Amino acid sequence: MSDDSIFGKVTPEKTAQHVIRRIEVLILEGVLRSGEKLPSERDLAIEMDVSRPILREALKSLEMRGILETRHGQGTVIANITGTLFSEPVAKMVKAYPRTRQDYVEFRSNLESFAASLAAERASAHDLAMLKDIFAGMERAHKKKNIEDEARYDLEFHMMIADCSHNVILIHSLRSCYQLLAENVLLNRSKIFDFPGARDAFINQHKAILEAIIERNPGLAAKSAAAHIDYVSNTMESVDKQSEWQKNAELRFKRFQASEK
Repeated sequence: MSDDSIFGKVTPEKTAQHVIRRIEVLILEGVLRSGEKLPSERDLAIEMDVSRPILREALKSLEMRGILETRHGQGTVIANITGTLFSEPVAKMVKAYPRTRQDYVEFRSNLESFAASLAAERASAHDLAMLKDIFAGMERAHKKKNIEDEARYDLEFHMMIADCSHNVILIHSLRSCYQLLAENVLLNRSKIFDFPGARDAFINQHKAILEAIIERNPGLAAKSAAAHIDYVSNTMESVDKQSEWQKNAELRFKRFQASEK
């Protein structure tokens, strides 16, 4: 077994239940995420130092409970167990009513601030290394003006801050929030990035959050995270207003052209 295995050997009893608990802990702690592929049965049995029959029993139990799933051509992967904050019908209703977006931002702002403050207190050296690496990717995407990659790294950056909080409930609550972002249910990220000055503001705001966490300053980390979410909210409001103004201007122009004929 390699020294860098995340699974590790289970207890001397080596029962299926011990294997189950080890995999569950890795999922809860955010080490394993939805969609991630597990090692092959042979390799995983070696890493966890258990017999293959015991491992099969554990994996079958986790699959029956919907925690793992077998995908053709991929093998065994972590199932999509996070989901979103809402069921699909509620998510559609939330998307249809503009005021819910402000409520969402308000809710997320508090969670993000709390996560950033905990990250400043609890992040390990490995956590900080990953956070810095993600931010470096965001900077590269920013320089190349690759909005798609910027959005991807942005989401990954916030997910990593949640992981750095080492609070299991907070980690999974925020991942549910981010699922809505990934689906553009409440905030259209491409529109925000197209807003004048927003891309530069975003990279600077993320840098401020990162530096506060590195400096172990919980108060500043929370303040920087809240300021970023407020900026997102205000920018989206401006985008919506400009979109509405543009629609009205087009209607006036059409009416003007018709009257001139």
